[in-house]
Amino acid sequence: MNNSFPLLVVFLLCFFFQSCLSAQETKQETSASESTEPTYYGGDASKKLDWAMFYLQSHYVDSTHNDYLVEVAIRSMLKTLDPFSRYQSIEELEKQQQADNGISEEGVGIMLYPLDSKAMITDITIGGPADKAGLKRGDLILKVDNQSMLNLRMDTIANRIKGPDKTFVNITYNRNGVTQELKIQRAPVPLHSVDAAHMLTEEVGFIKIGRFNFLTVPEFQESLATLKKEGMQSLILDLRNNLGGVVDASVGLADEFLAKKKLVIFTHSHNAERAEHYTKKNGGMESGKVVILVNQSTASASEIFTAAMQDWDRALVIGQSSYGKGLIQQSYLLGDGSAMRITIGKYFTPAGRNVQGSYTATQDWLIPYLDKLPENGYTRQLPVPQERKYTTRNNRSLITDVGGITPDIYVPAITNNNYYNQLNNLGLLFPFAVNFSHNSRQQLLQSFPDGDAFYKNQEINKSIEKAFLYYAQQKIEANNYAVALQPTVSPNMINNLKAWIGAQVWSNNMYYQIFNATDPAVLRALESFENGDFGALELKSKG
Repeated sequence: MNNSFPLLVVFLLCFFFQSCLSAQETKQETSASESTEPTYYGGDASKKLDWAMFYLQSHYVDSTHNDYLVEVAIRSMLKTLDPFSRYQSIEELEKQQQADNGISEEGVGIMLYPLDSKAMITDITIGGPADKAGLKRGDLILKVDNQSMLNLRMDTIANRIKGPDKTFVNITYNRNGVTQELKIQRAPVPLHSVDAAHMLTEEVGFIKIGRFNFLTVPEFQESLATLKKEGMQSLILDLRNNLGGVVDASVGLADEFLAKKKLVIFTHSHNAERAEHYTKKNGGMESGKVVILVNQSTASASEIFTAAMQDWDRALVIGQSSYGKGLIQQSYLLGDGSAMRITIGKYFTPAGRNVQGSYTATQDWLIPYLDKLPENGYTRQLPVPQERKYTTRNNRSLITDVGGITPDIYVPAITNNNYYNQLNNLGLLFPFAVNFSHNSRQQLLQSFPDGDAFYKNQEINKSIEKAFLYYAQQKIEANNYAVALQPTVSPNMINNLKAWIGAQVWSNNMYYQIFNATDPAVLRALESFENGDFGALELKSKG
C-alpha cells in the first residue's frame, strides 16, 4: 500500500495538469472564436438579416444577386416608416448632392423639343456651357459628334450631348437656314433657384423662386438689387410649386427680410438637443411690404421660410394651404456609396407650430369652410374650431391646420375648363407655341423691340388666335381627334399661348410676365398693397 500511494499522487497530478491544459486550450479557442465574430451594429435583428442572406445564397434553388436583394430589403423597410425616408443609390445620392449645390447635371445645359424630324432647342440654362458658347433657343440640332440626329428620340439626343466635366462635344445646328458647328466643353450646369424677376408696376417687384439650394440667397440678392434700381418698394415672392430643398437656404433667405437675432426655426431630433436657427445679419429687404404666394405644392424649406415670415408678421401670405412637410431628413452612407435618407426629427416655426401634415391628406383643409369665406378672402374670419386658431409671436390671430401653412388671404387655384384640358391633352397647345415661335421668330424680333412690347401688344393676339385655329384644325383632321374645335379662342388660352411664345422668343422671365397679367393670386397681391389689407391683418413693413 505504501508503494501504491505515490503512484496515485502522480496520476492525479498528471490528470490535473492535463485538465488545466485542456481548459486553457478551450478558453483560447473560445476567445479566438469570439474575436472573429462580426460586429452587428443593429443587434440581433441584423443577425437575422445576415442569416437570411446566407441561406438564400447557400440553399436557394437558383443563383441569387445579393446586392439586388439587399437593396430591395432596405427599400421595403424604409417604405414602411414614412413617405420621405428612402434608399438612395449611388447615382441618386450624387444627383441630390448636385441639386443641393445648385448643379443640375454635367453637360451643356439645353432642353430639346421635336420639330418635324429635328430637335429644337427650347431652353438654355443661363451661364451654362451652351449659353456661353452661343447656342440659342430655336436652333435645330442636326448632328452630334458628326453623327446625324434626324428622326431620333429627344432623350437619345440629349444623352449624346451630355457627358463628363471637361470633355468636348461637337454640335452641328441650323439657325435661320444657315448650318453652323460649335465645339463645346461640357461642365456642371447651374440649377438656378430664381426662375424669374421683373417689375409688375412702377413700385412692385416680382421674384419667382423655384427651389432652395446654395444658389438661392446670392441669386435672390442679385435680383433684389436689380429690382431696387428699377424703383421697387414692395415685393411679391412666388413660392408656388416650390417643393423645398436646402433648409439652410430658407434660413438664409429669411435673413434678408427679418432683423438680426430673430428665430427662424427650431428642431427636435432623435437623440439630439433642441437646435435653434436665428437671423444673423442685416438683410436687403428688411423694410417694405411683402406678399408670399403659396399653393398645395409649396413644401418643406418653402414652408419653413413662409412660416417664419408669417409668425413674425413680416409678410402677407396669399393662395391656398401649403403641402405640410415639417420633417428633417438626413442621408447616411452604407459603405458602398449608396445611402439611406431617413427622417430624424421635426421642424417647428417661431410660434411653435410643426408644419408636418397628414400623410393621407388629399385636399386643402379649408375646403369645408370656404362657403363661409368673406369676400376679402381673410381666412382668420372662417368659423373653424378653437384648436385651429393660434397667435403669432406678436399675438396676431390666425388659423392653422395640423400641418402646412394656411394663407392669410385665400385665392383659389387656377383651373382650366374641360375644353382647354382636352386640347392640351391632345398635344395641341404647347406644340403650337413651339411651331409658331419657330416660324415667326424673325418677324416677331423685327416687329417688337423687346419682350415687353410683345407682351403689351393686343393686335398680336389676333394673329396668334388665327394661327392656332388653323394649326389645331389641321392636326385634328390629320389624326382624327374626337374634338370639336370652337370658332374662337378664350382669353385665358390666348394668354397661355402668348406666354409660351414669349418664353421661346425672349426668355423664361417673359413667360411669367405675361402669365402674371391674368393670374388671380398676383392680381389679389397687387390689390393688397393699395386697399389696406396690411393694416387690417396687422402686418408689419419692417423686419
